[in-house]
Amino acid sequence: MADNTYDSQAQEFIANYLNFGQEKLSPTLKNKFKRITLASINGPEHITIDMDISFLSPDGIKKAKLPSIAIAELKTIDLPTKSHVYRMIKQLSIFPTGFSKYCIGNAILFDLPKMNMIKPKLLLINKMENEYSRFSNA
Repeated sequence: MADNTYDSQAQEFIANYLNFGQEKLSPTLKNKFKRITLASINGPEHITIDMDISFLSPDGIKKAKLPSIAIAELKTIDLPTKSHVYRMIKQLSIFPTGFSKYCIGNAILFDLPKMNMIKPKLLLINKMENEYSRFSNA
């Protein structure tokens, strides 16, 4: 999508699943990130790692960057507990949490009410950003 224009796949989705036309839709947030995908050669799993995340309001005025945050997502057909990567991450005491770039970007840019589900994640992001800047300036 570029400036309120939709490709044919998006137009088809809107027509099939929404009870109104695309003219009632407008962009609310632009996000940008770099993604690395690691795929297993031994099974049907892969990991995506999103980093260098930034957000921009549709008008281009409001901006936010999360340079010290990386979001890793394990994608597997089997139960995650069967995954070698899942077991390694668990051994490191890293536990999964839900994270929506869309929700976080809107909460940061537009100072939305900090709903109970988002507030802990915003606090964690602030803590990580503060630690990153403290160590990078040392």
